[in-house]
Amino acid sequence: MSDAPADLRGSLEDLPLRAVLGLVTDAGRSGVLHVDGPLPAIVVVGPGRMHLATTGPPTTLHRVLVDAGVVSPEQWDHAVAAEDAGGAVAALVDRGVDPDTLRHALRDHTVSSLFELLFPSADPFRFVSGASHPFALADGFDLEECLGEADELVTRWRGIAAVIPSTDTVVARAPRLPAGSGPVTITPEEWELLGTLDGRRDVAEVVAVTGGRALEVSEALHDLVGRGLAEVLER
Repeated sequence: MSDAPADLRGSLEDLPLRAVLGLVTDAGRSGVLHVDGPLPAIVVVGPGRMHLATTGPPTTLHRVLVDAGVVSPEQWDHAVAAEDAGGAVAALVDRGVDPDTLRHALRDHTVSSLFELLFPSADPFRFVSGASHPFALADGFDLEECLGEADELVTRWRGIAAVIPSTDTVVARAPRLPAGSGPVTITPEEWELLGTLDGRRDVAEVVAVTGGRALEVSEALHDLVGRGLAEVLER
């Protein structure tokens, strides 16, 4: 798939994601958009449809499906042997994975990945017509609905950007609680997150350590800072 000749190349600085998707889908083309950069991405699209979007290393889909309990390790091993378009999805369903649960997980991951790609970037891209991906859903999702939901995530991000403006922000555990603080209750997830805040890791590194998504981790850090349990360090 990735070795096929690209019929559209450029930079997301010159052509943002929406513009690229508009060009290819308005022309009635289907294929895979490869984004090469610090956050590599694969976006499988067709006219009016979004079949899959995923960012990060190849292990991302494993985390999204296996670590989340949607797919068992045995089912995953069976599926990754499928190389045809949508072959992994069909193999998982054949092995007993609930198709609705699988579809929901892939849709959530697709929207989260599009959110990450909507931020300004100078990363190069290449679009390969006719290509696909083993985890691409044949019927896919409505393209505009997915982009609209990704826009909503961007709006959520802007709500925390004044405190955590980017993923290279460093957040540390607060050395002490604010004066006058009473008893503090935190969840097991918050305890685990606090354990990663050593004053050296930036948000991107915390995301990698916890296996979370950038938005969810940043929202949780924003809440911890607001409660006085963590603090943003100056670079």
